[in-house]
Amino acid sequence: MGKIATQIGQGIAEIENLSNLHLQPKNWQQRYRFWEMDFFRPWYLLRWRFNFVRYLPSLSELPADDARFHGLKERLLGLQPELNRAKARAFNSQRCFCHMDYLAKNFFSSREGFQMIDWSEVKVGRIGFDGGAYLSAIFRQEDMARFMRIRMYFLRSYVAALDERFDAQSALHNMDYFFLQNALWHFLRPKTIADYQQRGKLDLLHEKYEYLLALPWMAKG
Repeated sequence: MGKIATQIGQGIAEIENLSNLHLQPKNWQQRYRFWEMDFFRPWYLLRWRFNFVRYLPSLSELPADDARFHGLKERLLGLQPELNRAKARAFNSQRCFCHMDYLAKNFFSSREGFQMIDWSEVKVGRIGFDGGAYLSAIFRQEDMARFMRIRMYFLRSYVAALDERFDAQSALHNMDYFFLQNALWHFLRPKTIADYQQRGKLDLLHEKYEYLLALPWMAKG
């Protein structure tokens, strides 16, 4: 998935542009259907991945004598106010269809280019959400140096292809919001913490926690 970051960036921008135009229905029945599909309907926000606080007790599985992780629970809990502000900003930004499931198994190549399948997660989201979903998938799989390179290629491609009707800063804020929610969910799961310990990768896990803790303040710049 990292090798096609440029194509993914272009593709997401295209989906956002075309679907935003489609989400301007005059028919009230269509408006209601899109309202039901909205990402901000409570049933979707109540999913585990969007309430990372539930997984904070998992941090007790980290070595108690490792000073790098001391106070981590409190620091992560401190992300909530900024996430709430990011959520409010996202709610009022431009709408579009979002795939939200950027895994290699959902892509194949054809003469027309890359094709996406498995739209079971599709929602009426906001510009930037799919970028956050894609980057969170890369963040899970790669070390920090490779993640940062892929992120650079993706953002360069995405911003260049973003339709002029959209505010690029708003899209990037939304991207960070969605990325952070997905990444926190994954890296606070007991299974993830156990895996990093078993593989002797606590240095990398610490790097990833520190990156996530810095992200909201980066988004303000």
